[in-house]
Amino acid sequence: MNFSIKNILVWFLLCSVYGILVLQGLLTYEWVVPAVVTAYAAANIGFFRMLVKSHERHPKRFVASFTGVIGIKLFGTMAFLLVYLFLHRENFLPVVVALALSYLVFTAVLVSSVLKAFK
Repeated sequence: MNFSIKNILVWFLLCSVYGILVLQGLLTYEWVVPAVVTAYAAANIGFFRMLVKSHERHPKRFVASFTGVIGIKLFGTMAFLLVYLFLHRENFLPVVVALALSYLVFTAVLVSSVLKAFK
C-alpha cells in the first residue's frame, strides 16, 4: 500500500475512533485531540519526504537521517506534552493518550513505509 494512502487511512481511523467515543459520551470533546492527530499525519508526510531525499542524496548517511527524524519527532512530542500539561492541568488524559497513540501508530507507519520503499 502507498505511504500517502496508509497515512490518510490511519489519520481517518484515529479521528473516527475519537469521534465515536465523543458521540457515545465516553469522552468530552477537546479540539486539541484531532489537532494532534492531524499534526502527526502532516509531520509524517514531511518526514517521509525528508528520508526519501536523504536516501537519494547520501544513501550511506540514511541511518543518521532516520535517527534524526525520530529524534525530532520524540523531542517535539515531549516539548508539546510538557507545555500542554503546564497550561492545561484539568482534563489532560485524552490529550496524553491521543499523543502517545498517534506517536506510536504514525511512527510505525513511517518505519514500515520507509523499509518498504528502500528494499
